[in-house]
Amino acid sequence: MSGKTKGTPKGFHTATPNMITGDAPALLKFLKDGLGGEEVAMVRYPDGGIRHAEVLLGDTRIFLGQETLDRPAMACRVYLFVESVDRAYARALRADAVGLSPPHDAFYGDRVAVIRDPVGNIWTLAKRRENISDAEKTKRLNALHPSSDGTFRQRV
Repeated sequence: MSGKTKGTPKGFHTATPNMITGDAPALLKFLKDGLGGEEVAMVRYPDGGIRHAEVLLGDTRIFLGQETLDRPAMACRVYLFVESVDRAYARALRADAVGLSPPHDAFYGDRVAVIRDPVGNIWTLAKRRENISDAEKTKRLNALHPSSDGTFRQRV
């Protein structure tokens, strides 16, 4: 007899990225070597291809698998919090990522860098440096881009 569940399994969050790619082995290698992920699950096709794998990045599981006719490849963009943006950026570049934006301090309080992994996904590597109000974010945004009509409103 099965017991009642909360709905979200232990070790998971409400949303879990599921990356389907034309080169699952390359993505798996990058997640481990380039971002420091830990492989925690693997299901293979009879021919050895990756049907489903799970990689733990910090406290988040990333699902990945090889594209098929009913599961086409699709690039995605992920905002990933890391301990050190500069070190994570350098590590990712050593693992064949392409740097799109080097480490810098952003107006909204995070230190960030942007990379493209070997299969085309975009990753923003980030670390919160300062907690600022929505009013301050809006002020900084409008100072950088005077023609913008940006207003931050946090909904919690």
